[in-house]
Amino acid sequence: MRGAPAYEQTHSFSAQLGDQPVQFVSKPGIPRWDNVGPAERLLCDLARLHAAARVLVLGCGHGALGVALARRVPAGHVLMADISSIAVALARQTLAANQIGNAHVAEAISLLPAHAGAFDTVMLVAPPDRKLARRQLLEAFHALAAGGELLVAGANDHGIRSIIADARALFGAATVLAYRQGQRVARALRPAAGHALPEWAGAPGIAPGTWCEFSVELRGHTLQLCSLPGVFAHDRLDAGTQLLIETIAAPQGLRVLDLGCGCGVIGALAARLGAAQAELTDTNLLAVASAAATLARNRIGAARAYAADGVPAEHAQAYDLILSNPPFHVGKAVAYDVAHAFIAQARRALAPGGQLIVVANQFLRYDQLLHAAFGQVSGLAQTSSYRIWSASCGPGD
Repeated sequence: MRGAPAYEQTHSFSAQLGDQPVQFVSKPGIPRWDNVGPAERLLCDLARLHAAARVLVLGCGHGALGVALARRVPAGHVLMADISSIAVALARQTLAANQIGNAHVAEAISLLPAHAGAFDTVMLVAPPDRKLARRQLLEAFHALAAGGELLVAGANDHGIRSIIADARALFGAATVLAYRQGQRVARALRPAAGHALPEWAGAPGIAPGTWCEFSVELRGHTLQLCSLPGVFAHDRLDAGTQLLIETIAAPQGLRVLDLGCGCGVIGALAARLGAAQAELTDTNLLAVASAAATLARNRIGAARAYAADGVPAEHAQAYDLILSNPPFHVGKAVAYDVAHAFIAQARRALAPGGQLIVVANQFLRYDQLLHAAFGQVSGLAQTSSYRIWSASCGPGD
């Protein structure tokens, strides 16, 4: 076994943002982790803030934008949020590195209703998922005070034109302010009460406090799944996960980890099939909340869901079986470093004789990563699109 992969290590960077130098702490696992993206730069350049402004940044990433904005509002406050637990942790470290006292990071899937009408300005770094963007636009709408300003920026090839159109429908008007480096930024003002919202604002999973819910029949069990936009395959059971579920033996009496749990279907079913203990983890806070809701909706007690960047180091030899449909994208890029780190962490977390079972797209060479970490690797099942890999170690390994 090699040492800890570079994925697990944080790094410190310096960038010029607006007219200010900013130090930021970051690591692989979030998009554009080693630089300040053009959307953040556009938002920073176009922000017009008074000294006591209350500012919300949605999609804060490693927190560099929040630092730059906090320095502009010395008598105000900046609150940052992100769906990635990795980003949340990094943004907190970035604030500390810059000794920023008037900014904080929220670890919550929604700031409503506690922060309704609390902000003068909301900055949204638009995600490529339009339904997630709609959820965040609606969050911004309700978080703004009357007359408050939304600035939303994103990449043309990530659907920003459609997201700006949704902002226009939600706010009544939205004006494109600038184009730069394949990005655009738009401005909208929060209208007074009584404004009619578009139909999609009431959709399950988009409206505050709601879930996207659907049922699945698996291995003789019916599960009611709760999910949200921004979670992998949020409104369906994807074919890769279904193949994994159909392939595994019942984990009777085993300690099971569902690594990269999404809405929790693998971990929930493992508990239903007799696992003595089931833990469900994901870096996506929306996924963790969804998995927890799935467990609660199905009254599954011998399981818990929590946010983690892979397998925590203190969980050495904690599991008999690790099941995963692991992430292979960060943004649009295939990220083998994420898969490599998860596999290395899984090896460390398995008890002697334990087993890791993963599903992978056929084009991904997970077998090479698995062979580098495990003594025994075999294929359990495959289709034209997916393959199920099993990796295990002998009791003495």
